[in-house]
Order: sequence, then structure tokens, then C-alpha cells
Amino acid sequence: MNDDVFDRILTDWLREGPERGRVEGLDRALAATRRTPQRPGWRLAPWPARRLPLMNALPKIAMVAAAVVVLAVIGINVIPRNGGIGGPIASPTPTASPTPTPSPTPVPSLPSGSVPPGTYQAGNITFTLPAGWTAGDPGIGKPDAGSNELFISTWQNVATVYKDPCHWQATPVSTTAIPTLDALVAAFVAQKRSTVVAPVDATVGGFSGKEIDLAVPMTLKVTQGTNAVGGSDVFTACDGGVYKSFEQTTGDLRYNQGPGQHDLLDIIDVNGGLRVIDRVYWPTSSAADKAELKAIVDSMKITP
Repeated sequence: MNDDVFDRILTDWLREGPERGRVEGLDRALAATRRTPQRPGWRLAPWPARRLPLMNALPKIAMVAAAVVVLAVIGINVIPRNGGIGGPIASPTPTASPTPTPSPTPVPSLPSGSVPPGTYQAGNITFTLPAGWTAGDPGIGKPDAGSNELFISTWQNVATVYKDPCHWQATPVSTTAIPTLDALVAAFVAQKRSTVVAPVDATVGGFSGKEIDLAVPMTLKVTQGTNAVGGSDVFTACDGGVYKSFEQTTGDLRYNQGPGQHDLLDIIDVNGGLRVIDRVYWPTSSAADKAELKAIVDSMKITP
């Protein structure tokens, strides 16, 4: 039985009634099939069995459909849910606006006369003052409990350190700026005093140096009048009535006002230049007075 006969019988069966036509047509088709010799499935034919084009295309269609399904599954897993490409799109991080750096508040210059508490600048030094201080030439002062004055002044380019401050006219150490910290400290240590001067390490405004305490002998007598440099304190036993300690190259000099007065000197090396900071106090000055002097010096910042 060839394909054409089978197709015709099958078509007739399908066209007949829904019950009888199907059964009778199917019986005729099966009977014809039994009478027709069949090609053994296990013997190789001398030529390939004929195949319909549709049968050849079905496996290809199935493969394409399978590939489409695979690609669709891969695509669902790869394509991000929000429609982006290559992974979720991160929300953009807001760029922080740079915080403007506030301009430093300028430090006011030290005024003359009574000075309110605060931080001030004098030359290349800034410092903080408590209440009760006044400013003048050559420094800042405050009356202490004994009617004497606390005082702070600064010096540089010290040229002359007198070997004997009371008899100073013939005993200067130098007439030019003393060049090194060690030389200046040695000159003060060598001065004739009634007490031993012992230098100790010191730091002011981040710069290191030495601290020494120079005291006027208590045995000296003072009267009021006019001394050789125009001062009102006259040391009766001293040259010109003046107790003269040291002098700058400019001619400015440090002379004392009475017996027992202390010059607590911080001699600081500021990048090769020497700066002398003088704290003045008296035998009557309290511990609080001395602490206040120290706090002012400790607050100093020096710009080279």
C-alpha cells in the first residue's frame, strides 16, 4: 500500500458520518494495510526513504523554538528589572557642595591705654590679655597689690650687657648685637648680681631658648628725682643714679626702678634671631600675679 492510497482511504473515512463512517473507513484502511507488503525497518534500502519536506523542517523548528526559549530565560535573568543594561543603575550620589572655609578673624592690634580682655597683636607677636592691663611704651603693665607694677616687654638685637649694672659706664660687654643664644645667656650669667643666676630651658610660641631670673640687690637705696636717663628712680650708689641691665642696637635700654625688682627673661631663638621677653615682678607680687604673667607669655604666638 502506497502513501496515496492510504491518504485517500483516510480522507473518505473522515468525510463520512461521525460514527459509522469513522469505523468502516478505519476498517477498510487497516485491511488494506495488512494486504500491502511492508518494507522491513531493520534492512537498509538501496536509497534513502522518501521524507516529506515538513518532516525535515520540524526538528529545525523545534531547535529554533528551544533556542528562543533559552534566550528568553537568559534575557529575563540578565536584563535588570528596571530596564537598564548590564545591571541595576545605581542612584546617583549627590555631589556634596564644598564647605566654604571661613576666613580667619583678623587679630586686632594692641591699642594704647586701657586694654579690654582679649587677644591682640603687637608686631609679630599675638597674645591674650586678662582684665586690668594697659598698653604703652615699651610694653604692657598692671598694678600689683603692692602699688608696684607688673610688666611685660619684648626686646631684640641686644647689643650691650653690662658686667656691673650699677657701675655700667666702663663695663659694657659688647657694642654690637650679640649673635648667639649661648653668648647672650653667658653675658647675663656673668653680670654682677647679689644672687646666682641659673638658666633653665624655656619655650615660647613654639621656639626654644633659656630662662633666667635677674634680681636687683635689695641693699641698694633709691630716692625720687631724675636720673641720667630721665627716670624718676635714682639709685644713689650707681653711675648716673641708674641701674642699667642691657641695651639694644637701637639705643633702647632696660634699667630698673627699685631694689628687689625681678626681670624674668625668656631668651628665645626665633629662626636664628634672638628675642628677649621680660616679665617684671616684685618681692610683694603674689603667686597669682606671677601665674598671670606666665599665662600671658604662654599664650604668645610668634611669626618669624
